[in-house]
Amino acid sequence: MNDFKCKLIYIEDNEDEVHIFQKVLKKLGIQIETEYYYDGKSAFEYLNSISDTGDESVKVLVVLDLNLPLITGNEILKRLSKEKKIKKIPIIVFSGSESPKDRELCLSLGVKDFFTKPWSLNGYEDFIKGPLLREFQQICPSQST
Repeated sequence: MNDFKCKLIYIEDNEDEVHIFQKVLKKLGIQIETEYYYDGKSAFEYLNSISDTGDESVKVLVVLDLNLPLITGNEILKRLSKEKKIKKIPIIVFSGSESPKDRELCLSLGVKDFFTKPWSLNGYEDFIKGPLLREFQQICPSQST
């Protein structure tokens, strides 16, 4: 049994996208404690607070959209990177952007990976049971899903 708590942080302002994400997790039978943030400001405040505490008892994986109200996903990454906090928080960008410049910027700021949101339920399933689950299991290897 592990001595730490594992959770997924999903930062997405579109409630329909969050609903699809939740539906796919349920359909696949993946039971991961998940917190949702619907704007960049509250998400940044949370991420900044967990990186400040140095609390190793909570392990998180962040799935971040770029197009967010109040503070954009790119701005969150820039702020965390400037303070060297991004290295403490594994982040996967999951965005509607297909821009190579967005991808390059995010990767240069230290994100684990960059994925363009799919246009189908099957695409969400592929993302969740593939890259997302692999990354989560690296952070929390003994976490049952």
